[in-house]
Amino acid sequence: YIIKFLFLMKNIYANILLILFPILLTSCAVIDTSGLETADTIPKGKIKLAIEASIGTELLFSAEQFEQDSLIDFQESAAAAIGALNFGFGLDDKSDIHFKAWGSGSGGIGFRIFFKTKFKSKNENITRAIAPGVNFLKYDGNDDTHSRTEDVRSFGFEIPYIQTRKLGKYFSTTGIIRYGFDQLLVDSVINDDFETKEYSLHRIGIIGGISLKFKQLPGLRICAGVEVLSPMNDLYSYSPIFGFGIVF
Repeated sequence: YIIKFLFLMKNIYANILLILFPILLTSCAVIDTSGLETADTIPKGKIKLAIEASIGTELLFSAEQFEQDSLIDFQESAAAAIGALNFGFGLDDKSDIHFKAWGSGSGGIGFRIFFKTKFKSKNENITRAIAPGVNFLKYDGNDDTHSRTEDVRSFGFEIPYIQTRKLGKYFSTTGIIRYGFDQLLVDSVINDDFETKEYSLHRIGIIGGISLKFKQLPGLRICAGVEVLSPMNDLYSYSPIFGFGIVF
């Protein structure tokens, strides 16, 4: 039974990897909003690699949405699929550093660097951490139908609070509350007319997730939640969060 189970899990991981390739065909200015991190840190000197697929918030659409007169407060914003690689390195027994890169098509790519540190906990089954980081997003798009090209750059930061509870030797749950800020710079050419705009977006994310880890297999993580966005003008929108990842 153990051998059959291992072969089943390997097939699941192989199918997840195949899903990543068509995801990269989408093309949007998408920020990675997944919450696939746990509060646990990587042991000192060790390296971890994660392959992730998730639904992220489309920043440009979300920012332009708030300029529409017909916008209904707290309506759903746009989201799109992305694929990501997360590389982590353990600094000491309570902190690590990560570099994450994600793609949303041939014209969209994003990067994040974040530092995670654990807090002291009296309960050995509960781990708490904070993982502040900075983001950069680049997107170059063309709309031949409307004779429009866009050059989008986004700079921002995130401050997530993470709490993980171990429910067994191979299973744990994680909750994340996160604040993020993004400053968008958009250069557009519409019918030979050049235009530059700036947008500011504040984001609050609430995410729950589960983690499975087996000795002879990579770990599996799944998360779901919601991201609330606002330019701080008394209008809000939201987008869904869903993601899964394989941790080696």
